[in-house]
Amino acid sequence: MEENALRSFGEYLSLASSWRQETEAKARELALLKEQTNDQARRWFNQEAAIKEALKVALKAEEAANKRLHAAGQTYTELVAKLVPLHEQIVELKAAAEASKTKVTNLEARCASQEVNLGKVEANFTAKNEAFDLLKA
Repeated sequence: MEENALRSFGEYLSLASSWRQETEAKARELALLKEQTNDQARRWFNQEAAIKEALKVALKAEEAANKRLHAAGQTYTELVAKLVPLHEQIVELKAAAEASKTKVTNLEARCASQEVNLGKVEANFTAKNEAFDLLKA
């Protein structure tokens, strides 16, 4: 029985040694897995920080773009507000130019008529002068 007990004890020690080796191997695997997990977590944290920073930059750029867009919109509104009175002035000036054109046409016609009348008066005056000169002589 002592031999069986020694053999059982030897088997037990061998089994215990094998368990210890398995446990140590599992502990090493667990430590390696934990280190890999920590590395992955650090990478994710760094990626998240980079993404958050990029988002901040993008939001600032968006805010700046919105300010520029707002300023451009205000400028556009101001220009349109100036354009309407100018358009009205253009319409008024066109109407005045058309009226002036009509007046000029009427004045030209009157001038032509007056020129004809003046020619007749001059011809009549010249004829009367010649007649007077003939009577005088």
